[in-house]
Amino acid sequence: MIKQEKKLLEQKNVEEAQKLLPQLYKALDKAALKGVLKPNAAARKKSRLTKLLQKTARLDARQARLDSSRQAKPTK
Repeated sequence: MIKQEKKLLEQKNVEEAQKLLPQLYKALDKAALKGVLKPNAAARKKSRLTKLLQKTARLDARQARLDSSRQAKPTK
């Protein structure tokens, strides 16, 4: 699931990545509960993925604003 999340973010598919995030959180929490991952490792992975998602969303929004402002400028 982590690979899917990163792949979606590389493709700048923020909406799909946001939909996948709760499932990813649940899987990481379950892995920590079962002892597959240490609790701090699961928390670290969740934090880093959330930070990456926010960064990608900001960059995507900034790019959309730049594109719209370039189209809005009249040419002489």
